[in-house]
Formats: sequence, structure tokens, C-alpha cells
Amino acid sequence: MTLASLGQLAVAPHATSGLPQQQALAQALKALDPGPILAKVPPQAPGRYAGWPVERWSGAQLSVFALGPRTTIPLHDHPGMHVFTRVLRGRAALVAYDWVDRECLLAANRVASSFVPEAPVWLTEPERSNLHALETHDQPCVFLDLFLPYYDEGAGRSCSYYDVRARGADPRGVTQLVRRAD
Repeated sequence: MTLASLGQLAVAPHATSGLPQQQALAQALKALDPGPILAKVPPQAPGRYAGWPVERWSGAQLSVFALGPRTTIPLHDHPGMHVFTRVLRGRAALVAYDWVDRECLLAANRVASSFVPEAPVWLTEPERSNLHALETHDQPCVFLDLFLPYYDEGAGRSCSYYDVRARGADPRGVTQLVRRAD
């Protein structure tokens, strides 16, 4: 799989409209040769992370992220976006939530999982696992994110970061979040 072929799938009309299209994108991302991308990624110090665009297409972007050991990407969202994530190297722990009530900042814990290169591509959807945090322990991690569409503040797709105020205090086990100041 080449970047050009991945881009053609990513910008196709209705690229994320159904399970077959989502599976095709996930398979294409998994089939992409990571060697040329990994060769350009500098190691990150403990507690640090960075991200770079790999390729941009109309309405989509592929980015690579590198996390040093003992690093956290705080709880954040991808409003109105699909994000396909593939780990290239290392391991990261993932905690993901679904919105229960966006206005009241209430979320339900969806999953806690480990990201490893052998794992399937992870899919974040507008209504599923859209809030998540990643954390490395003793080893660094490098992963790809394919954003469909990419962030666009004018279209209401800007990233917000959150802290957990109260976990499971609600009878439904819902978590109360607080938005971090910009």
C-alpha cells in the first residue's frame, strides 16, 4: 500500500459511511509500509511527545506521533471526525470514553486497552471512543493517525482537552469531565 493509494481511499466520497468503507481504510493503513515513516521520526525524551503531518489530502490527513517513555497525551476529543490509529512501534495504554451529554461534559468509559503494533487498527468515531487518552510506560511508542476529516476550527472541529472531575459519581457510572483552559 502506498501513501497515494491510501489517500485515494481516504478522500473517496463516503469514505467512512459504512463498515465496508471503514474496514477498507483500516486494512489500507495496516498494509502501509512503516519503514520510510519510522526512519524520519526522532526519539522523544521521557515525558515528551510530538506529532508531524506525513501526508495531506483534500479533507484528510495522515500524521505520525512519537511518545517518549512515561508520557501521557491527555484526554482529548476529535469532534465530528473519524480517526484510524495504527501503532508502528512500542506500546501505549488507551482509555476511551463516549459522550453521554456533551453540554454537561458527561462521558461513559468505553474501553481501556493496550496499543501494540500487532493490534488491529483502532477506530475513533464521532459518537464512539471520541474522547481518549494515551500513556506510555517504560518504552516509547510511535503511531499513525489518519484523520477524516482533519481538524478545522471554522467547521467546529477543534481539539479540546479534558480532566476527570468525578469518575462514576453518577448512578449510571458516568464520568464528569472539566474542559481545560486553552
